[in-house]
Amino acid sequence: MLDNTRGKRVDRVFLRLKEEIRNSELPPGFQAPEPEIAERVGMSRTPVREALIRLEAAGMVSLVPRHGAKVLPLQRGDLVEIFDLLMALEQVAVSDVQFGELSDAEKQDLLDAAGEADKALHFGDADEWIVADELFHRLLGELRGFGRLGQWIGVLLDQVHRGRRILCRIPERPALGENGYTLLATASLNGDTELAQELSSRNLILIKDHLLEGFDRAGVDAV
Repeated sequence: MLDNTRGKRVDRVFLRLKEEIRNSELPPGFQAPEPEIAERVGMSRTPVREALIRLEAAGMVSLVPRHGAKVLPLQRGDLVEIFDLLMALEQVAVSDVQFGELSDAEKQDLLDAAGEADKALHFGDADEWIVADELFHRLLGELRGFGRLGQWIGVLLDQVHRGRRILCRIPERPALGENGYTLLATASLNGDTELAQELSSRNLILIKDHLLEGFDRAGVDAV
């Protein structure tokens, strides 16, 4: 088991590299040996190596023997698979939620995130919508208090994040309906499993189709 100080160093390296990959500061195809990455983050090679192993497990890099790590692209096929997995996991996340088991703060966090996503979508603000939509789905993944479920959904959202940036090239927003996020949040919190699952699937299918349209318009197969 990692000691506390060492574990914190690994966490810092992991989070920094993950954000740089998510935001394409380390673009797809970027490859560097461990010493170069260690110098980049100002850490020794040991926490860098352990952080890279975690990033590989999260599907964001591949480790190349004697050549460090290479940032993986998000390909069209990956996008389809990720959203299929998200839909399956979210069906579990929104089922049989016990309203009384959630704190008032947790309920309000989900409703606030839904409201922000609905507002950004209504006004066509792509940047705000991308942020709000991701937060909303992360919070949905945590509704039932299953740590692994929320973590798995979070990993998939991290993998697809770069693809979301392509939506800024599409002037139209996905037709999720007026207050679609708030309706989904309310159905989930009220324990209406059938409606929540229907709205969740519709939301993710429309976003997936919109992302695929973005790939087509940009003329790319990977980002």
